[in-house]
Amino acid sequence: MNPKVSVITPTYKRPHFLERAVDSILNQTYKNIQVVVIDDNAELPESRKKTEEVMAKYKNDPRVLYIQNEKNCGGGISRNVGISACDGEYVAFLDDDDEFEPPKIEAELKFVMMHELDFCFSDLHIYNGEGKLVEHRTRRFVDDWSAENLLRLHVLHSLTATPTFMIKREFLHKFGGYREVPMGQEFMLMWDALQYATNHPEIKFGYIPCSYIKVYLHNEGRISVGKNKIDSEEKIFKIKSSQKPALTKKEVRYMDFRHFSVLAVSYLRSGMKAKAVINLFKAFNISPVDTLKEGLQLIR
Repeated sequence: MNPKVSVITPTYKRPHFLERAVDSILNQTYKNIQVVVIDDNAELPESRKKTEEVMAKYKNDPRVLYIQNEKNCGGGISRNVGISACDGEYVAFLDDDDEFEPPKIEAELKFVMMHELDFCFSDLHIYNGEGKLVEHRTRRFVDDWSAENLLRLHVLHSLTATPTFMIKREFLHKFGGYREVPMGQEFMLMWDALQYATNHPEIKFGYIPCSYIKVYLHNEGRISVGKNKIDSEEKIFKIKSSQKPALTKKEVRYMDFRHFSVLAVSYLRSGMKAKAVINLFKAFNISPVDTLKEGLQLIR
């Protein structure tokens, strides 16, 4: 079996990173792939022009589909444009400033097909702007792939990072793909997928405990740092809080702790050290044990 895998990459204001991302997809060890680049620079003539120059390199490559949005739509809607346009049986996602390592698609596709999954997610490696590994984000606490358990873990830990997803295209259409929200798109995608699956037991999720992804932290419009990330975390926390009645007291305490610890890291990465300390203190006040435990894990 040799199913096609479509990789969707929306791009906005980052033509200088785009070629690296596209090449990392085309250089996969698995060859039956399609690259769908969604150019969301409709309102930025200079970025549109530079993006066109980058994509001209691939104009004769039948594996590459280049689509230009007529107006600026944002990352979530741009990915939905790609979902509608692609023809792969499975769909993966890559941001325009990140990259896949060569075995990514082959390893995950084998795993998905072996377990007959509709939705797979993995670990990821996070690098700074100088290319230094700063975090290996793992999900080793996932020991039960049922939708009910994963929904609980998603509330507690946020089982996200768009590049880690591999999803059956048919399933994406069933639950509707990405929501039209300015931030927290990947959280809501997983949330909606799991909500759908709790009512459809035939849908299967799985977790592969390794990473073939390089995600880069920098200040060029990433939601991973700065005000966007902080605003997104506050809004997502309100959604998570709606599930508190279904959680134990210990889980509620951990969710509150994690909220403030994530804010502390986000403020630190954004250069706002005073606010980072304030939120770290709040996290410590809620759970000193978790603060020390996860702090040591992050350092390690």
